[in-house]
Amino acid sequence: DKLGAEKGVTFDYADYYANAQADQSNLNQIGADLVGDGVDVIVAVATPTAATMLAAVEDTDIPVVYSAVTDPAAAGFDGEENITGTSDALNTEAIMNLITAVNPDIDTIGLLYDLSQDASTQAIADAKAFCDANGIKYIEKNGTTTAEVQMAAEALIAAGVKAVFTPTDNTVMTAELSIYETFTEAGVQHYTGADSFALNGAFVGYGVDYVQLGEATADMVAELLCEGKTTADLPYQTFDNGIVTINTETCEALGLDLDTVKKAPEGGAFGGSEEVFCCPQCTASQEAKLNKSGIFVVSRLALSVKSYGFASSPKVGAFGSPRKVHLSAKASPFGRGVTVGDGEGEPAFRHDPTREKGIQKSPQAFLNPE
Repeated sequence: DKLGAEKGVTFDYADYYANAQADQSNLNQIGADLVGDGVDVIVAVATPTAATMLAAVEDTDIPVVYSAVTDPAAAGFDGEENITGTSDALNTEAIMNLITAVNPDIDTIGLLYDLSQDASTQAIADAKAFCDANGIKYIEKNGTTTAEVQMAAEALIAAGVKAVFTPTDNTVMTAELSIYETFTEAGVQHYTGADSFALNGAFVGYGVDYVQLGEATADMVAELLCEGKTTADLPYQTFDNGIVTINTETCEALGLDLDTVKKAPEGGAFGGSEEVFCCPQCTASQEAKLNKSGIFVVSRLALSVKSYGFASSPKVGAFGSPRKVHLSAKASPFGRGVTVGDGEGEPAFRHDPTREKGIQKSPQAFLNPE
């Protein structure tokens, strides 16, 4: 709507929003209906949806713009006509660095994922390469349903792993509410590829900024509809900067000290030597602290931190040095709450009371925020 106002046009999408509820038959019907209605573009969120929509538009000139597809090449989209979009490809090395920073003596890491998820393929390969290069053993367990993921989690616990890595795997994300207590009670740290996992109980979620990704997707749609461009003119986009989300309840239950987590390795696991403090309410008296802090802790809430420069600053923390931030008393992109930005409009921290772990009803909403 904002883009439409800027360009003096109206994007008609209200009657064309559909959720397949993870049912392939529903997805097939949605694709057929959209093609039958003669829509101008189809925006598809996640790999299975994009693949189904691409099949649906065959023999038509309707373009597909995907969002949150982790590996477009592995999914077969790269080089295909009539499709482009945005990728939430994970920087696996960054999150593996965090695991080893928090656990310097770790000798075995668990890998939990769904073999059928294209989103997991490259990230798991990268995790294995990291382990091989650093003399760390790894144990793989898989599941294609919540019940199978539960059994896989229990098998990793039985194997004695201390930390488990899961990429942007929708199957495991859906199962997170069923496994996080099992991991936590066993003292196992679960490091994952998106904030939605941490919102559902995992220790840490790390991934792209989905607000930024969504805005970029909308820009591509506008270029197709308003500027006469084609999908061939718009190569798919990836994003470097990510959000680290710590579930503070899980951190406490694991017996981990947030200061210790933050300060490992040199300069802090998230970069710099920022002060960590509880911020259940972002009051004016805390603004001075916010101005020099890059990481924030909200009691009993998951917490998001925007980080920058991890690739070029390995010695100052697994994710490099975040920019200085300031308090901005405005609505969070996710709804009620406050946003702390970096002074240039980029959200660095979002405190939203509706996102408490115990009241999550729709995990996918956080993987794909509108």
